[in-house]
Amino acid sequence: MIWRMSAPSVIAVVVVTVLVLLTILVRVGPLEADMQGKTLWEWMDLIGVPLVAAGIAGGFAIWAQRAGRRADAERRAVVEQGREAALQGYLNLMTNLVLDRKFQESEENDPVRAVAYAQTLGTLRGLDSVRKGILVRFLSDLNLDSQPGLPVSLEGSDLSEVDLSEAMLSTANLSSADLTEANLFEADLSQANLAGADLSDINLRDADLSKADLQHAILSKAVLYSTDLSEAELFWADLSQVDLREAVLVNAKLMGAVLFEADLSGADLREAGLSESDLRGANLSGADLSGADLSKSDLRGANLGGADLSDTNLTNSDLRGATFVGVSRTRRDFGWVSMNWIETLKADLTGANLFGADLDRAFVTDEQLAAACNIEDTTTPRKFSMIFEALGRSTTSFRDRLKLRWRFW
Repeated sequence: MIWRMSAPSVIAVVVVTVLVLLTILVRVGPLEADMQGKTLWEWMDLIGVPLVAAGIAGGFAIWAQRAGRRADAERRAVVEQGREAALQGYLNLMTNLVLDRKFQESEENDPVRAVAYAQTLGTLRGLDSVRKGILVRFLSDLNLDSQPGLPVSLEGSDLSEVDLSEAMLSTANLSSADLTEANLFEADLSQANLAGADLSDINLRDADLSKADLQHAILSKAVLYSTDLSEAELFWADLSQVDLREAVLVNAKLMGAVLFEADLSGADLREAGLSESDLRGANLSGADLSGADLSKSDLRGANLGGADLSDTNLTNSDLRGATFVGVSRTRRDFGWVSMNWIETLKADLTGANLFGADLDRAFVTDEQLAAACNIEDTTTPRKFSMIFEALGRSTTSFRDRLKLRWRFW
């Protein structure tokens, strides 16, 4: 790897190596006896030849370094020319197909569509991330027959690290595509087919994925902050360590999904299907889970502080070590006394495993705890029956409610 070093570094290495070898020969080798009484000219005569050799070696190293750089630059230029030619050839092909109206008149199984699909996959495989984005945006801008989506399927395509921010990809077929580390900030992927796609480390912040098909998709460590996933299908999807803060997942289908250590704080999960999902260590603080189905889910170590669990189904779920500390607020909030205290009583804990759970401020009833299968080592809630009774009386003054709250908090 000497050709990758800078020229001064190469010369310094060669000179130091020669001097070290001479020192070893003089101090230890057979030249030790001959070095006694040598004059300056004799020393220069002795060292001059190795130094000249070192200079020649250093010059050769510099030449090799520069030649290597030129070769690398030429190779990069050839690769870039090939990529640009491939992209231009593809764009010309698709333009001709559109102008000849072969696409508009072709059926789904027409050979012209098969050719275009094969050309698309082959071209994408050899392009860099910038040109991949140009190709996909070109297909999106064609907008054949004024229909949403892409005229060519991108199933199984390589779109890793592509920048498609704000791209219009509604109803596009991206199933089994590789979109790792791609940027789709504010992209429109509503009703898109992303089943089985690899979306690891992708940026989908503020994107529209409503009604998208994400079954068995891999979204580990993806950024989905404030993303719209309402009515999306995420059956058995991998969402481990994903950022879903303030995301909209109303009526989303997440049955069997892996949400290990996912951040769902402040997310809207009303009526979402999360049965048999893996939510171990997930952050659900402040999330709206009203009407959600969390039956048979694994919620061990999850943070449910401040979450709205009204009408939430937690039947046979595992809540060992889960935290419920905190009170969420609703529109029916009288001053500092939240009526959501009463609403959270509607959560179904039948058969739930509450081993080690922190229910100190969860506001659950004795009947709910009795329905759970295991409450061993559970931090049970304090007796709030007096508070609930007081809150239920319309004649109770605000001052009395406030006194009760601080008395039992």
